[in-house]
Amino acid sequence: MEVSVSAQAYVFFVMVAAGLGSGLVFDMFRAWRRLLRPGSVSTGIGDLLFWLLVSVGIFFVIFTVNNGEIRWFELVGLILGGLIYFLAFSHSCLGALTAVIKFFAKIILFLLKIILTPLVFLYKMIKSPLLWMGGLFRRFFRRTGRGLKKTAAHMGRGVKKLILVSKKS
Repeated sequence: MEVSVSAQAYVFFVMVAAGLGSGLVFDMFRAWRRLLRPGSVSTGIGDLLFWLLVSVGIFFVIFTVNNGEIRWFELVGLILGGLIYFLAFSHSCLGALTAVIKFFAKIILFLLKIILTPLVFLYKMIKSPLLWMGGLFRRFFRRTGRGLKKTAAHMGRGVKKLILVSKKS
């Protein structure tokens, strides 16, 4: 089946755009990694997520634009788009993405502080009476526990005497 040159050019430029988008998604993951400083396991999971996301996205683009036909110029367009992104835009986008993520993180932390402030206040109000009641219960059960042990021991002696008396008779 013959495909027109304009259709091939369209597919090529769409794949260049997909390469640019893949670079942007990678920089999003880099910005998160820069801020969170994850360990090696979390980094591996993040890389796996990145490749799954990008693979699904690229295959979706290929199926949408070219009915799932993979041609050499599509791969060249994808690589070219990634190179253009990393050479021309990556540095500035990474800085902007990091700033945006920091901004939203500050907003989320501020909202959490607003939400948690009444709960912290309530905890501080309830903490000392609960600790006082816990100490009261602890002292009560210590005293009754000792008394119960003495009573059980005393009752145990009485039961032994009853058993001896019943054996004698």
